[in-house]
Formats: sequence, structure tokens, C-alpha cells
Amino acid sequence: MKLYRLAPLGEGTPEIESFPSYMNRLAAIHGVSLKQLLELSQRDYKKQCADENYDVKTSCIPWSFFSMVSPTNVTHDIVRLVTKLTGQEGLRSTTFLALRRMRYRSSNLCTQVAKWCPVCIKEDLDNGDPAYLRLLWHLSEVDCCHLHNVKMEVKCAHCSSSQTARGGTFSLEYCQHCGESLISDPKPNLSMQLSNGLLYRDMFDLVTEIAADSSLEFDSMAWSELLEKIVGNVSEIKNEKDFWALIPKNESIRMIHMNK
Repeated sequence: MKLYRLAPLGEGTPEIESFPSYMNRLAAIHGVSLKQLLELSQRDYKKQCADENYDVKTSCIPWSFFSMVSPTNVTHDIVRLVTKLTGQEGLRSTTFLALRRMRYRSSNLCTQVAKWCPVCIKEDLDNGDPAYLRLLWHLSEVDCCHLHNVKMEVKCAHCSSSQTARGGTFSLEYCQHCGESLISDPKPNLSMQLSNGLLYRDMFDLVTEIAADSSLEFDSMAWSELLEKIVGNVSEIKNEKDFWALIPKNESIRMIHMNK
């Protein structure tokens, strides 16, 4: 079985398309639902793996549409499956698989409902491009658009429904419940909220790095090594007492020893 070789939108940029959005477009090109596409692909993949004596560790079926960006084994297997069937390299960059080896990850890292910038979506359509979900938008803490400084939308302006991709279909053009347009009047960030948008600058940088390198895999122990270097050199700081007032000394030392 072969699938159409489809490139992710925004490839190599901070506007990289998310894997759920990519899979939704891939299913539409083949004239099937996302659920049907996954089931057909999985069946063919398991047969190939059996022929090659390769053990499939997961079902390759995500528990939700939006979970396909999460750094899990299921996401890893689905991305590998779709890469094999499409021949399209670099699909890891449409997920957060770069964080897969990290021991400590928030269970609320990613949202389970759609968020979108109405200005970005309008620009997509005005340019003749498909409206698509950016990987950055899947992060729970991202609540405004870094390009247009407007609040992200999470519900239809007409019926107040969330967009959950229920039924295996998804569109950023029309509400899945009432059918009305999801392009609403943008809500500018208030000046007091602007600083909050800067709090996820590190998340923007994370997505930028992921988009630039599909093989990126963060070292799960890098934080421990950095903490050890900081603690080892803290005696050289003039205001060492003030430093330990900000950083829990005993906990830092304990964490270093626990990870040796």
C-alpha cells in the first residue's frame, strides 16, 4: 500500500503544520475519513512488519485526534507508519517527539481541543492555501498569536462549540457543529496581557528547533548535568547566600544524586 507523498505546510519554519492537521489533509486527498485511513494503513503496516519480523509495540491508533502530537510511543509508531507509506521524510517535526526521552513532562503539555488564530486562518485562505493547525497552537499555555498579537479562538463564535474532530473529520474553515465560519473578528490582546504572551517565548523557540531538525531528540539527563555545573560553581558567586535563597539547595543536591 502506498499513500500520496504530501509535504507538511510551513515546513522548516515556526509555522510548521501539526501532525493531526497533516493527517486530516492526507485523508481528505484519499477521499476517506481519518479513522479509515489509520485503519487501512495499520492493517498494511502490520502485514509488512510480520513479513520483516518486526514487533509493533502499539496499536498505531491514537486515542484522540489531538494526541497525535504528544511525545508517546503511539505517536512515534504512527509517524513511522505514515513516513513509510508516503515516503515523506521529516514528519517527526510535526510532533513533539523530540521530547520523548524526557522523564519529567507535564500531562497538560498539549491541548485536546482546537485553538486557532482567526487572522492566520483568513490569511491561509486568502492566499489560496488550506487552513491548517500550527504545531505551536497545540501547546496548552499558548493563548495568543505571536504574529498578530490577537487571542487564540477556542470556540465557534456562532454556537460556542469547541472543535474536537469528533467523527474523524476536522476543518478550520467551518464549525463541525453548526456549519458556520470559524473566521471571527480577532480579539486584540490587552496591553496587560501582552506580557503573558512573552511567557511562551521558550515554547516558540522549542517549535522553531523542532521544525528545523526532524531528528532532534532532547537528552533526558541534560538538565541534571547543567544543574550539577551550576551547583559546582556557585561558590564563585559573590552573593552565594542570595542565590540559595532563590534556588532550593538541598533539593538541587538531592536531584543531582538521584540521577547519577
